Amino acid sequence: MASRTKCVFCSACSDKYKIVTENNSAFCMISTEPLKKGHALVLPKRHVSVLSELNAEESKALLDLIDAIRRG
Repeated sequence: MASRTKCVFCSACSDKYKIVTENNSAFCMISTEPLKKGHALVLPKRHVSVLSELNAEESKALLDLIDAIRRG
């Protein structure tokens, strides 16, 4: 598992991204200066190297958040 101090996404949260929504296992952040309207990052809260390392609950939470954002 990556250290939070070395995680590019954790560092970005405080700099140029802002978290707009989250659930128990995932969060969505947007750039304060997006290149394209509507661009967002949806990431798991637990640090993993690849998405296949997520358990079923985390995978569902990630997809649920993506679905909620897509619906607006």
